[in-house]
This record gives sequence, structure tokens and C-alpha cells, in this order.
Amino acid sequence: MNDLLQQGPDISNLLLGVLLIFLLGLHAYVADIETTYYQVKVPEGDRDYLHFLWWKNCQIGGDIVKLTMTSHPSGACCSPSIEKYALKRVVQDYGVHFHTSASESVLNNFHVDDLLVSSDDISDLVQNSANVIDLCVSLEIDAIPSSKRELLAVISRVYDPLGMLAPVVLEWSIVTEFI
Repeated sequence: MNDLLQQGPDISNLLLGVLLIFLLGLHAYVADIETTYYQVKVPEGDRDYLHFLWWKNCQIGGDIVKLTMTSHPSGACCSPSIEKYALKRVVQDYGVHFHTSASESVLNNFHVDDLLVSSDDISDLVQNSANVIDLCVSLEIDAIPSSKRELLAVISRVYDPLGMLAPVVLEWSIVTEFI
């Protein structure tokens, strides 16, 4: 399928830029959009291009049925561009209903589906996280870990090949001890 698709423009924030902004603050939080591509729905008129065959009732060896995806597949070469466009479009269309810091965080501090925000002022950071949560909850985006286990899972997924985020990851690991 990828041979027939165009990748689309690379409108993602650069990882290095997001990390450098993230390292500016003394305190930080991270969030991850759960199953990010599956939250971006395909318009009904375009769904005819996303048919696939599968076993009826998931019984291997049984009858085969034609199904249609209603959200973007994670393996498609165009999905990252579409996901980032959708995220920016949400802020463009609905960001005026939320605090400016939440909109700016979503626009500037996401790399793919990971949000990294930091600040020297802990109260600003707490307020920002509450604003981002309000934005995500109102739009039914599943982005915030709700338990200690989910928080630890997010911390363990932080991609940090150079070890630049080690102090922040360590701080968050210590914070989870008190949850």
C-alpha cells in the first residue's frame, strides 16, 4: 500500500528542537497520545481506499469478509503527516476555547505523539498540565496517564539515546514513588 501513497509534508516538530525547549525548565511533565493514529478518523468518502480482508468473527480458517478501516493505519507512510496536521488543526479550530499555554504546548512541544513540557515555575507547569488535560479530555483525546502503572509505562518509553533527559526521567521516577 505504501508504494501507492504519498508521504505528505514533514510538518512534525524536530526532535532536537523539542528536547532543547524541554531542557530549559527545572520542572517537567510528559504525556503520550494513546494509539495516536487510530484517533484520527478517515473521512467517509475516503474509506473506500482502506478495505482489507479478514476472517469472520476472527476465526482463522473461517469465511473471509471485507472490512473497512475508519481511522488511519499506523504503518502507512502518510500517517505521521496526517496525524500532525490533525493535531495542529484541532488547536487551530478549538484552541481559542482553552488557555493559550495549552495550545502553545500542543503546537510546539509535541514530537509525533509525545508531549514534553518544562518550566522553572512549578505552579505554571501544574496549570499548563491542567489546561492540556482539559483540552485533551474535551476533545476525547486519550493522552494523560491515569494510574501509577500507566505513568511508569510512559516514563519507560521516553526515547533518549543521548541521555539528555536522564535527570528528568529520574525525577519523574522518584515522584512516582509517592503516588
